Amino acid sequence: MIAVLPLPGSPGYDGDNDRVLKQALSDLRHYKEAGVDVIVLENSHDLPYIKPPLPPEAVRLMQRIAKAVRQRFSGPIGLQMLEAANETALEIAYKADLDFVRVEGFVFAHVGGAGLIEGCAGTLLRLRKKLGCEHIKVFGDVKKKHCSHALTGDLDILDEVKQAEFFLVDGVIVTQWRNCAG
Repeated sequence: MIAVLPLPGSPGYDGDNDRVLKQALSDLRHYKEAGVDVIVLENSHDLPYIKPPLPPEAVRLMQRIAKAVRQRFSGPIGLQMLEAANETALEIAYKADLDFVRVEGFVFAHVGGAGLIEGCAGTLLRLRKKLGCEHIKVFGDVKKKHCSHALTGDLDILDEVKQAEFFLVDGVIVTQWRNCAG
């Protein structure tokens, strides 16, 4: 995972787009030297996260980074845009010729740090069809860490996986609960 430095609009952004790009490419170089097979880009440092729409300048810079990574890495590349900016991620992946997106809230609702995250399967897969990029895989998080799942407390993880499969996900991602012990 390349955890991209804070993007424009984020409180931690330092105003230097070139530095953000250079750091992502430096991370890529180290991963390539280590022999990784897959790269995932994520706006991990855009704390605190906001729900879409994301700042247009941030989207443009992430697209620039994704294209630069694509030019330098021939293996599979994915993208996640937090917090649940799943359509934005798909649009960037399409424009940068990436291979997959990781999405939160593919099915069912949960509560993230920025509030309620609703299921996006219907709108996301319709957008993928409209863009003609069905080759871009959608990997959906289920019972995602860092979130409250009280809204779906009556469902276990298998229920969520089955629903994601029913809603045509290409793959599921399961993470464990965050360890808050200090």
